[in-house]
Amino acid sequence: MNWGYLSKYRRELMGAVCIWIMLFHNTADWPTWLELIRRPIARGNVGVDVFLLLSGIGLYYSFSEDKRLGVFYRRRFVRLLVPYVLFSLPFYLWRDTVRPQFNFFSDFFQTSFFLEGSRTTWYITALSIFYLLFPLIYYLQEKDFEWMGIRFNRGTITLILCVFATAICRIYLRIWPLSYDHVEIGITRLPVFILGAGLGKTVKEKKPISDTAVLGSAAWIFTYIYVFTRDNRLKPIWSRFIYLPLGVAVAIAFTYMFARVEHHPSIGRVFRWFGDRSLELYLTHIMIRDIWGWYLGFEIYDPYKALSYVCILALAVLVSALAHPLILKISRALLRPRVKSA
Repeated sequence: MNWGYLSKYRRELMGAVCIWIMLFHNTADWPTWLELIRRPIARGNVGVDVFLLLSGIGLYYSFSEDKRLGVFYRRRFVRLLVPYVLFSLPFYLWRDTVRPQFNFFSDFFQTSFFLEGSRTTWYITALSIFYLLFPLIYYLQEKDFEWMGIRFNRGTITLILCVFATAICRIYLRIWPLSYDHVEIGITRLPVFILGAGLGKTVKEKKPISDTAVLGSAAWIFTYIYVFTRDNRLKPIWSRFIYLPLGVAVAIAFTYMFARVEHHPSIGRVFRWFGDRSLELYLTHIMIRDIWGWYLGFEIYDPYKALSYVCILALAVLVSALAHPLILKISRALLRPRVKSA
């Protein structure tokens, strides 16, 4: 197996982590006999790190083949913002009408994320900022350089950038702790995005993944699960950064599994279906959950009734399936080359 499999099975990986995240957002009581399943699902927020790792890899592919900034930003933001606007516009209009404590403009334009720590669609805001930063990250990683007789290659530069991003988070926490609390869920994910961008070239060149890397990934996953089931008292800033190597480990483990079941195409088709609609599913299940709770009572949140959450996920899948063709049509229309009139 080689790193190129992360690209080959990218859609399946996106589908798997999307399902993982949606299951993670359910806090229903689990039967005792399902405890072994509950524990890994309880760490489903690591799926976001896998998303960002794959996003960094995908952006490397895109930008290395066409370095026109206008084209790059247009493609990225059309694909990100079309589903966001389609779902969030009616959702925030509804929410801020029935719940006066919210404000449509601050929610829709995401200023509430920075000022109040509103996390409903924080992922869109974080990913938008990472998209803006990507060309700079790309050029910093692309060229080897020498300083004081020391040669810095791509891997070393990526590591330095990850350490630098981590240090920025730590400084931010010390200077503006309240502001940091609002945005830490996003800013602490920058290192894994940088790592994905750094891995992009390795993935594209299909360099081999050693058996040691696969076994090491599995060991890291089980060690992490054990630590957090025994002691969950790590400060958020440190637990977030532990997710970085865990995100890579999970991506390798899932890739390994998909490579092993390749002779069962129906399995791949299911996960690809979810992967192709991962952003829509991510948005819809959160919004439907909020609407469901408003009309049927927020007591379902503590804990969710299992049947309620099954209905929420079923509705999210249905809405995403119906909206996906429209999203593709709008995106293609916006990305279609413009013909200049004579």
